Amino acid sequence: MDLGLMHLLPIKARTVAVAAVLLGFAAGCRTVSITEKSILAPIELAAFSSADGFQEFQFKSGNGQTINGIRFPNSSAANCLLYLHGSSGSVWDKEEYHQIKLFKQLGFDVFAPDYQGYGKSGGTASVANVYADSEAALRYVREESAGRPIMIYGFSLGSAAALRLGAANNLSGLILESAIDDPVKTAKFYEQHIKFPKRMLVKINVAAIPLTVSADAAKLKTAVLMLHGQEDETAPIPLARTLFQGLTASPKKLVEFPKARHNTLFETDSILYVNSIADFIKSK
Repeated sequence: MDLGLMHLLPIKARTVAVAAVLLGFAAGCRTVSITEKSILAPIELAAFSSADGFQEFQFKSGNGQTINGIRFPNSSAANCLLYLHGSSGSVWDKEEYHQIKLFKQLGFDVFAPDYQGYGKSGGTASVANVYADSEAALRYVREESAGRPIMIYGFSLGSAAALRLGAANNLSGLILESAIDDPVKTAKFYEQHIKFPKRMLVKINVAAIPLTVSADAAKLKTAVLMLHGQEDETAPIPLARTLFQGLTASPKKLVEFPKARHNTLFETDSILYVNSIADFIKSK
């Protein structure tokens, strides 16, 4: 059996999908179900020293849960940055931590919260909580910003939260890396491109996952920089281009990274990555 573009699914969801397909041959089942739970994957914590220059912070989300995060303060920065990680990240993950630190080196005062159920934050992981926690985080950053402009960076699932905030708030700009699209639209793309035996017609059933990417993109009020890999195995580049066309923001720019996958933009072309963000900052 050729699973074709099944690798486009997030790792956890991909495992569920493959297992369902294999069982389907025995049971006659031809539907693969992707649920909200399958796309959320909090990870274990790593330990870092505060001597590295970060500060921990906490605030309350809308439901009263405590949100934990780290800040790389930069008093000389012209802009504050709210950093929103993806569905399988945490600010206490080693790779995520160094990515956050990179944005300080790019000239930002960086605030990076974990969502509920991630890292040291309380509560339970859910898409609704990702949205709510991001909104509460923006309020917190505004209180701490001393009136400086605020940009938002969102990776993967974090890009959906960034778009929601950009549609409802006056911001300096959005940086969207490996942005995802609405689950139903993405599932249709999978169905059209996954190659199964002719006798087996597979339908991907997407449970009610409350992402509102397309609707928020159509109401965007701020400038956007999109960074996307042409070999993205989770958020295919054709969908990224469609999402970009639907952005009502002006100005907007899509920078494509040849050969880059969902998580490898910086390591594929660090010069293009840094220069694209630096140019975006200068344009503001």
